[in-house]
Amino acid sequence: MVGFKSIAAYRVGLALDGRRPSDGEVIVAVARWLAGARKAEGVLPRLADEVLHRFFIWCAADLRLPVQFHVGYGDRDIDLHQCNPLLLTGLLRALEPTGAPVMLLHNYPYHREAGYLAQVFPHVYADLGLATHNVGARATALLGEALELVPLRKFLFSSDAFGLPELYYLGTHLFRRALSAFLSDRLADDDLSYADAERITRLIGADNARRAYRLAG
Repeated sequence: MVGFKSIAAYRVGLALDGRRPSDGEVIVAVARWLAGARKAEGVLPRLADEVLHRFFIWCAADLRLPVQFHVGYGDRDIDLHQCNPLLLTGLLRALEPTGAPVMLLHNYPYHREAGYLAQVFPHVYADLGLATHNVGARATALLGEALELVPLRKFLFSSDAFGLPELYYLGTHLFRRALSAFLSDRLADDDLSYADAERITRLIGADNARRAYRLAG
């Protein structure tokens, strides 16, 4: 196991209390959830309890493993205005002493907000995930916006593809093209050396993920 993922965005939104829930709060929340199952004749309802989502997030943080958050664009189960990563600010402050990396996934249309959080919190990382293959030809502009603030050691490649194999190819192709265009512009403006561009490519393509997820080699 290398990490955990929270889908609080789909169930309760990202305006999560920063406090670690007490044992009493968790017991009451579990009882409430199980009571819902009894009413539904044994079928557990969706876990849409803010206390329990926080409880599982803190369990993951206590293990010092990366905690992923779905952020921004998704399917129609989400209320998009509740999926702005800035809503996580209080929780991010509370989690920082644990040392657990927080991975903000996807982020569109809040990619600039995610970049800000990755800049000001040492344990926060960001990617563009499923946004890349959804915006298509605009992927280059989107990547440029995402990289306005995020430290280059805190940004990760992700295709977030699923289902059709073509989506894996498309997500990778669009991201590579976008990153190449971004770095080419920086080289043309003499903002980077070729050695810098190669290092940034390695960081975003693999090294940042290896470091955040503590992967070998």
